[in-house]
Amino acid sequence: MVACEIVNVGLGTVKGHRCRGKYCLSCEFARLQTFLLLAFACQLTPRAAAVNVLTQHNDSFRTGANLSEFVLTTSNVNTGQFGKLYSRRLDGQIYAQPLYVQGLTISNKSHNVIYVCTEHNSVYAFDADNAAASNALWHTNLGSPVPSADISCLDLGPEVGITATPVIDLAGGTIYVAAKTKESGSYFHKLRALDLFTGQEKFGRPAVVQGFLLGTGAGSVGGTNTFNALHENNRPGLLLVSNVVYLCYAALCDWPPYHGWLFGYNATNLQRTCIFNSTPDGSDGGIWLSGMGPAADENGDIYVATGNGTFDRDTGGRDFGDSCLKLTPSNGTVSVTSWFAPHNQATLNAQDLDLGSGGPLLLPNTNLFVSIGKSGIICLLDRSKLGGFVNFTSDTNIVQEFQALTNKQIAGQSPVYWNGPTNQFIFMWCGFRVLSAYKFAGATIQTNPLAATTEAQGKSPGGMSLSANGSLASSAVVWGTHDGNGGTLRAYEAANVAHELWNSQQNAARDALGSYVKFCAPTIANGKVYVSTGASNLVVYGLLTPPYQLWQQANFNPAELTNSAVSGDTADPDGDGIPNLAEYAFNTNPKTADSSGLPAVGTLNVGGLDYLTISYEQVLYNTDITCTVQVSSNMATWNSGPGFTALVSVVDHGDGTETITVRDATPISSAANRFIRVHVSRP
Repeated sequence: MVACEIVNVGLGTVKGHRCRGKYCLSCEFARLQTFLLLAFACQLTPRAAAVNVLTQHNDSFRTGANLSEFVLTTSNVNTGQFGKLYSRRLDGQIYAQPLYVQGLTISNKSHNVIYVCTEHNSVYAFDADNAAASNALWHTNLGSPVPSADISCLDLGPEVGITATPVIDLAGGTIYVAAKTKESGSYFHKLRALDLFTGQEKFGRPAVVQGFLLGTGAGSVGGTNTFNALHENNRPGLLLVSNVVYLCYAALCDWPPYHGWLFGYNATNLQRTCIFNSTPDGSDGGIWLSGMGPAADENGDIYVATGNGTFDRDTGGRDFGDSCLKLTPSNGTVSVTSWFAPHNQATLNAQDLDLGSGGPLLLPNTNLFVSIGKSGIICLLDRSKLGGFVNFTSDTNIVQEFQALTNKQIAGQSPVYWNGPTNQFIFMWCGFRVLSAYKFAGATIQTNPLAATTEAQGKSPGGMSLSANGSLASSAVVWGTHDGNGGTLRAYEAANVAHELWNSQQNAARDALGSYVKFCAPTIANGKVYVSTGASNLVVYGLLTPPYQLWQQANFNPAELTNSAVSGDTADPDGDGIPNLAEYAFNTNPKTADSSGLPAVGTLNVGGLDYLTISYEQVLYNTDITCTVQVSSNMATWNSGPGFTALVSVVDHGDGTETITVRDATPISSAANRFIRVHVSRP
């Protein structure tokens, strides 16, 4: 902790108190005469972040892009400035993509939180920024996982627990997690709703994923298909849309009997809303998507692709193996409202060339849907009419198809989309293939890549994500993991992926990933990259120099940096009464005397009562400090958090800054004196 006084901003009655600090403003609010107070103080609490990652591949279109990354750029992602910061040891393998939430108040402190799940059925919440905070903010275990030996498949081992990426409802303060368990010799899939702040179970109980549909398919008894909790596996990320949580299922190692299942559960009470089987009268047709989540459009329609399995929809049947499906939920049911199956579906099925080995991508600002399977063919579909089936030598019923990959292998967590300054890019990094960037021309995809890397994935691809500050080329980085050297994280310039910026083996002694896990994308948020591994570690990368130190280097020359009276936290080189750490916090110039960027104090009427408010601007990537609003009635005891303060608004300016407004929870009229301040601190 910095042992100094930094900044407090307060508003209170003049009676019984004298103004301290340089600035004092008299105002009139109803019956109270008030003033603006600036003083200086400090304590350690973490800082709010730039972006939330609440679902697999960032959004329900599954673009895989964080477009609010203001820290990492093509200039600073290099071995001199970027590397491994720390790692967290967990109790099992991590196949689910980590999720990230900014500015949560846990145990009366504000934290940016990274959520991580393991195959041992544990869910962890860690401070996302503080390398020294090795203990979890909370940790909960959801029951005994299933031994891989019970499944007759060692593709995922030694145990199977939480495999799918969860989904977060930020407004409801809930993370939804699906866990596979073995309890007293029986097998279950359970959907859990956990409190984001505590990890406690919500709604009193989990939802047991179970159900049946009429059909004569594999494993049916008496004309009924029943969900098989042992054989089925929840691999795709969860989807939250229109207050319903959706889960999809296939099998590990194609262990029969199995089907492709989709379940929907009400997000506020975990009651089942719908159930769907892709092959009710046949077999297989799993929905696995290499771990990517089902996609959803603005209307709430859901898009998936299925794997090998029975297909007879073209002859009036109900089975959709190797198909792209548009599913429309309505009145407690989910219906196939459009579909596409390749002309060579029978060949795909016979040769284990799942259409559904890649995830769905909905292209923003279009009505188009991109899919790629093991055959290496990219399909571009019209979401309003996917195309059905034609018995020709090619698929003339869809917008476009072309052979993107010459070899036939798992598509993995492709594709990823980015709208750059001059081109729209679709990135593919599939099994045994190099990372390739294709140009989307608005209606079709150019068949020759704009650029490609030289590093090929292994048989089972890792994962891929993109970070950028909107369409700014100098900010756009493609991140991916693969099995090289046992596991390597790589970063490429998105505008030209032939240019590798950095990889974790360039300085292996410092940065080595140590392992990789297939079908799991890295998570990028607020200047850090969070990577899951098969060695039970969450590995975190970022800039090696803290943001405050970078700010000091940008504002002071070398001689000044060695003089704490000029560049130190409490120094005031421009003589405006605002110390350097406060200048840093509120994005003002330490060498120009100016108070215009300081927090603004006012009042807000809520339900006929007036409350004190305070608004301040923060730089989102300054994760090594925090701004906490506190209130007091006597300026001796200060409080913050639930019951004391309430968030009014957060205005994102789209440039890496935001304005936060917070109010007192106690009305002005209920106390003789009320004070409100912003408390700035750093370790």
